[in-house]
Amino acid sequence: MFDHLEKGTVADLDFILQEEARSEHRFIHRWHEPEHRRALTDPACHYVVGRNKADGAIGYGILFKQDDGAVELRRIVVSQPGKGIGSAFLKAVLTYCTGALQAQRVWLDVYEDNSRARHVYEKLAFGEHRNGWTVTTAPHVSLWNGADRNARARSSPLQKAYAVFAL
Repeated sequence: MFDHLEKGTVADLDFILQEEARSEHRFIHRWHEPEHRRALTDPACHYVVGRNKADGAIGYGILFKQDDGAVELRRIVVSQPGKGIGSAFLKAVLTYCTGALQAQRVWLDVYEDNSRARHVYEKLAFGEHRNGWTVTTAPHVSLWNGADRNARARSSPLQKAYAVFAL
């Protein structure tokens, strides 16, 4: 169960590193502790941690605020995938983006074969499109093919789909 969201700190690194090391999180790009410590000092980078009263930390996110008013959801991780925590956690992260970060737009990337994450994104009105910009039937949602818009997709061994949630 997810109760609330807090700003992440250095004190959360043990939890974050433990989650990144888990084999079931194969879609997560793992960082070493020094990379996280550097990111925590970057004013554009925001760590958020989902917590509940019984278990403490149950998920985390790494967000990058961009100069154009957009926020990239660089990483969204829950410690118990498939338990319904992801949707509530992502909703709280989006609320944080619109409030604390004053995001005009939020975007993320997801591997095509990450069906669990894609399911959560689709439930929250993210959509999918593979051939350039499009606006889906859900209000305020746009998607693009990462190969056209982001160099990381061209260098990635797995094809990614990209989603934008315009706020």
